[in-house]
Amino acid sequence: MSITACGAKNNTPKSADASTTLNETENLTESQKNIENSKDEVVKNTETNSSIQAKTPDSFNLETKTVRLNSGYDMPIVGLGTYSLSDEECYNSVLALLENGGRLIDTAY
Repeated sequence: MSITACGAKNNTPKSADASTTLNETENLTESQKNIENSKDEVVKNTETNSSIQAKTPDSFNLETKTVRLNSGYDMPIVGLGTYSLSDEECYNSVLALLENGGRLIDTAY
C-alpha cells in the first residue's frame, strides 16, 4: 500500500505498482535509446562535415593574394573601389593599380 500526494491511501495492489515501475523502466530505457541515437546522429553529422571541410581547399591563398570563389575562379583579395573618385583621380588610380598587378576594380556607382 502507498500514500498519494494528497495524503489519501492508494489501495492499488502491489502487482500494479510493479507493472508501473516496469513501464517506467521501459520508458526510461526507450528514452535512453533515443538519446543514444541522437548522439550517434550528431557524431555522424560531425564526421561528415569534417570530411567535407578536409576535402575543401582553403579559399584564401595569402601567397598569391587571391580568394577562390564558389564558381572556381580566383579573385584578388585587394582591389580598388572607384565610386567616389573624380575623373582624373579615377584614371590615375586604376592605371597605378594595373601597373602594380592589381586586377580587382569595383566600378559600381
